[in-house]
Amino acid sequence: MGKNTDKLFITHSEWATSSGGYSASGGQQDSANARLINASSLKQPFWYCCISQQPISKGCGLISPDGFVFDLKNIYPFLNKHGNKNPVTNEPLVRTDLIKLHIAENASGAYVDPVTFKEFTKYSEAVCIKTTGNVYDAITIKDMCYKTGNLKDLLTETEFRRHDVTRLMGGIGVGNGVKNTNTNVLVEKSKPKRIISPPSANDSAKKSSTLTSYHTSASLTSTSLTPSLKTNFAEIPLDQLLKPKKFTTNAYITIETNYGNLNLELWPTHSPKAVWNFITLAQRGYYDGVKFHRNIKHFMIQGGDPTGSGSGGASAFDKGRPFSDEYHGSPYRHDDRGIISMANKGKNTNTSQFFIGYRKCPHLDGKHTVFGKVVGGLDVLDKLERTPTRGGGSDVPKDDIIMLQVRVFVNPFEDMMKTDEKKALESDFTELKQVDDTPWLKRASSDGVKIGKYLNPNKNEVSKDEANDDDDMRSKRRRITSLSKSNFSNW
Repeated sequence: MGKNTDKLFITHSEWATSSGGYSASGGQQDSANARLINASSLKQPFWYCCISQQPISKGCGLISPDGFVFDLKNIYPFLNKHGNKNPVTNEPLVRTDLIKLHIAENASGAYVDPVTFKEFTKYSEAVCIKTTGNVYDAITIKDMCYKTGNLKDLLTETEFRRHDVTRLMGGIGVGNGVKNTNTNVLVEKSKPKRIISPPSANDSAKKSSTLTSYHTSASLTSTSLTPSLKTNFAEIPLDQLLKPKKFTTNAYITIETNYGNLNLELWPTHSPKAVWNFITLAQRGYYDGVKFHRNIKHFMIQGGDPTGSGSGGASAFDKGRPFSDEYHGSPYRHDDRGIISMANKGKNTNTSQFFIGYRKCPHLDGKHTVFGKVVGGLDVLDKLERTPTRGGGSDVPKDDIIMLQVRVFVNPFEDMMKTDEKKALESDFTELKQVDDTPWLKRASSDGVKIGKYLNPNKNEVSKDEANDDDDMRSKRRRITSLSKSNFSNW
């Protein structure tokens, strides 16, 4: 009689592969299908990103043609690293294939069907019309479009076909075909941040080091200083925080113009000051409503001056001062259409003005700091290039080209205030000029004032014999006792 190997519990492999990875009809399933089945059994809501398996950010939802939902902050870096591969199916996928989602919300911020106002749940089957990006409940499309034969978007009246309707699948996870080493990093970034109480009025608004000015401890041990109960940290200059090769995550920004949207990818790895300056000004609303005041066909378009004269503008640094160039040692060049670079009026005079090149401009290398590129909306860039100027030798566009709004989607400088990132900078502050609060701790020099200065050295001289006897006694004591180590010289 054979041994019975049936276990009275579910094994780890059975949990991992959904009943061992076998089905009665199809035999053993392949790994990709098994992963999809496992994900569907867990049933994540459709508004969860398939990479981070966390809710997508507001206004950042994208889908692939086969219906997989991604967050813009996760899918763009993933495509750059893995060579335009779909994270779930490992099929080819480029940025132009992605479709922006438009999901309606109710007053409480929950996602709802825009027609029936039925709130979506994790079990709702949502569909998207690819031609418009609008998201509906599958039952709404079935009852109001398929059954009536009215194949038009219920919000925009845009016609569509049945193959334009795709079911949304969120939170599937990265497929086995792609070696993703940053999954944990993406998940950590997408987790909701801990809510921190607002800083008090005494908190310093400026970035500071872990090194202090030592006034607290000095006033405690010395009566010559006024007691201090507050610890003052040494201030870190912003230029020392913005160092090349420190920030390796690219920034993603959209410039909304009256001609369309331009999607930008900014490179802080070798141009951290220029990227930080652009992002900070954009978040302050500095560029909103600003015109492109210069447009030269087959060359470039320039903007960023609120005065519109080409001679104004201020940087995001303290008091709007100009910041230095960053083209020394940088691999970035004016070697392609859509390159974004800083405009200046000389060496180290960068402020808020920038320009976008229409073609290769190698003669600008070593004169202007390159810090990004247009990665989306190249058709809009074509429209801007074809916009006529006023003529008569003027480069001012005949019709105003206005930056309506500049939106920042990915900011690599958000965690710049973390202490662990500033530990490497502490060595730079040893050369900072600080108040010398410790003169009383200096060791006395050999020729300084000593105890017994006013004693007569010739009075009560000791004879040589007595001195020799004393030396013998001292040597014996050194051999007998262990007090020779009492000066801590061997510690």
